[in-house]
Amino acid sequence: MKHILETLKAELEKGEKAVLCTVIDNSGSCPRGKGAHMLVSEQSKTIGTVGGGRVEYETEIKAKELLKTKENFIQDYRLCPNEVADIGMICGGNVTILFQYMDQSAIDFCDRALALIDKHDDAWIVARISSDFKWEMGFYTPEDGFESIEGGEEFKPLLMRKAKQNKNKDGSRLYAEPISLAGQVYLFGGGHVAQAVAPLLHSVGFRYTLYEEREQFASPDLFPDAERIILGGFDQIEKEIHITENDFVLIMTRGHQNDYILQVQVLKTPACYIGVIGSEAKYKRLCERLAEDGFSQKDIDRVITPVGLPIKAETPAEIAVSIVAQMIQVRAERFDEK
Repeated sequence: MKHILETLKAELEKGEKAVLCTVIDNSGSCPRGKGAHMLVSEQSKTIGTVGGGRVEYETEIKAKELLKTKENFIQDYRLCPNEVADIGMICGGNVTILFQYMDQSAIDFCDRALALIDKHDDAWIVARISSDFKWEMGFYTPEDGFESIEGGEEFKPLLMRKAKQNKNKDGSRLYAEPISLAGQVYLFGGGHVAQAVAPLLHSVGFRYTLYEEREQFASPDLFPDAERIILGGFDQIEKEIHITENDFVLIMTRGHQNDYILQVQVLKTPACYIGVIGSEAKYKRLCERLAEDGFSQKDIDRVITPVGLPIKAETPAEIAVSIVAQMIQVRAERFDEK
């Protein structure tokens, strides 16, 4: 979303117009879910995706039409044969696209949205779309409440960790989409697997901090996307970081003892995910040591070792895929619960 907004702002500041295409509803088997975006500008620049294939082709055609008419629109696409707006895909689901015509009046909206994203706290875009496709947009943060939109309380049921929409009896729609979510990954250890994990974390929207005791691995050259790189010992991490219930922890240092020192500390935090690289044998010994040190079985069960989905990964790159895939799954399930 950040790249979409940055591109939109740049186009508007150049005097161009654009149409922001957003998946606001979907059902069945669809290529993209609610909250997927595509931006179509006057210069035929297209950024993002609403699912690819025919649905994206039709969406782009409609957006170019609306650039000329300067109108907004909502289009329902049925991704199955012999239906209204059939587009020849075999997914077997339905997708609703909101088309929003954007001109220079939307620059302030872009500025505020980008500022909220850069704060890295929970924040949502909220929109009210009338039955004649007119729309108003605002924001919600737990700190400041609703901004730039009236009647914010009716959006409260939609403020989840994924995009949601409701239809009102009068044909209008309410839509809410998270644009920033609190929390990050604390990556302990900068070895080969960590170096493979880091770019994957960044590519799927996880912010991360690297914590290393070895100077040669605590390097911006190895971890260019890290929000912070901490060089220091592992015995008193609370002096450098504060782990919250929104944070993920990955422990992959060069030795079992360092891993254990970190686990003892991390288990005293409310971290939502604690993954430790290692084998089944290491996990068994870990459980024994933690029990000996007074941790309950409930505490011990919070630690995921071996970390990652069981896909028979062997190389650092494969292990990284299994780990990040598992974190994506945990993030999605956790957001669904909220």
